[in-house]
Amino acid sequence: MKNKILTLTFCFIFAIGFGQTLKWDETEKYNYKYLSYLDFSEYHAKDGSVYKVGDKITFGKATNGPTYNYIFVYVALTAPSQISSGFNGESFKITRITLNGQKKQGNSWVTIWTETNIGAGEYMIKIDQAIESGEIVSPMALEMQKSDNALKELETWKKKLDLGLITEEEYNAKKEELRKFIK
Repeated sequence: MKNKILTLTFCFIFAIGFGQTLKWDETEKYNYKYLSYLDFSEYHAKDGSVYKVGDKITFGKATNGPTYNYIFVYVALTAPSQISSGFNGESFKITRITLNGQKKQGNSWVTIWTETNIGAGEYMIKIDQAIESGEIVSPMALEMQKSDNALKELETWKKKLDLGLITEEEYNAKKEELRKFIK
């Protein structure tokens, strides 16, 4: 009887997490009293960014002086340790997305796991905290930056048009080119 219950429990847990999308505001629906983590294939972060297994994720600046606060390296049979600050701007492939919890405290966090550049282990990232702190470069922030830059460039072209330095056709062509970036 115990084996049947354990088998059913395992199948249930596997069915809940495997291949699903997790959104930041839905993490509380999972029960941490019994689970240490669940795997997902996609995560929608609090800032609106979407992360998928197989995508690249870019490290930002370390917020704890010489180390990152929310990015760790994990090598089998060792405790996770903070990594040094020398990874700003480097990108790594996402290998796993897990929802973790601490049974005693009753809290949870989403961890994104990536390949490393050291040949062993994985980088583990407490993603929402890393985004808020700037340790991860958010795709949404990059999109906003593109939008702001495109708008500034269009304003420059409008000034050139008003000064008679370019034709209306040149301005309209540039406007169409930049429109896809402006949100």
